[in-house]
Amino acid sequence: MSASIEQIRAFVAVAECGSFSAAARELGRDRSTLSQVISNLEIDLDYELFERSQRSPVLTPQGQALFVYAKNLAEYSRSFDAISRSLGMNIESELTVYYSAVIAPSFIINTMKALRLDYPKVRIHWLQRNLENIRAAVKGGEADLGIVLINNGASISQIDFSYLLSMSFCIVCTPSHALAKFDTPSLDELKLHHQLLLEDFLTSGLQHTTILSGDYQRIESLDLLMGLLRSGDGWALLPNHAVKADIEQGSLVKLNIEALNVDLQLPISLWSQAQGEKGPIKQRLMEIIKQQGRVKED
Repeated sequence: MSASIEQIRAFVAVAECGSFSAAARELGRDRSTLSQVISNLEIDLDYELFERSQRSPVLTPQGQALFVYAKNLAEYSRSFDAISRSLGMNIESELTVYYSAVIAPSFIINTMKALRLDYPKVRIHWLQRNLENIRAAVKGGEADLGIVLINNGASISQIDFSYLLSMSFCIVCTPSHALAKFDTPSLDELKLHHQLLLEDFLTSGLQHTTILSGDYQRIESLDLLMGLLRSGDGWALLPNHAVKADIEQGSLVKLNIEALNVDLQLPISLWSQAQGEKGPIKQRLMEIIKQQGRVKED
């Protein structure tokens, strides 16, 4: 026999609601009709799914064995319905966003919270990549959007460019590092020590601002760089949000460089394909990301 989607959904609703009346209300069906749907399913299966001798229906051993599979089928069928309706209305079911390692997790979390208010079911894939991967993915359509550390967008063909915010960066090292003994280290003193450098700095057009020592080590992963930094392997220029907790805990110290009397600010931008289609969810996501860019950093 082949159970229908209607029967599967009815079975799951009764099992979860604990009564035929409550399940009927949830499904918007008449109680007697729903009861008949379940009875027909049991006839087709040739065994009972619910024990009805008690006040509320209770799953039989056979019903318990089938419930998990039935619930998965019911969820998949609802997803199918939602996606098919979305396609008919040109509403995206999923989007992919590539982002730079310097983007704060709170930026992404707050973006998703705002998007969920309008589109609770859409899937947004957030994938961390280096700048060249992001550039190629946005141009090729593999990524719908890119959030990048980049000096400007004027030279980027096939990509729409929007400035988001200037992110605050600082220079840090461990308390035991040689630079930590200075109240205000000079730039010349920085040059004498090993710099841990995010790879994105080299490809973003900001290398002249961010490379402060000829003795530098290129690192693509922010997590790896943080691990090396905490081990005392060198000093680094990093976004404030990435090192805030370490500074508060005392595992890192912020260096007050005498030549830098203001916080260093580096630009974050939003990329999208210039000729790409922008469905309602993509448009809303772009709006929210731009709004997040106007929110002052913690």
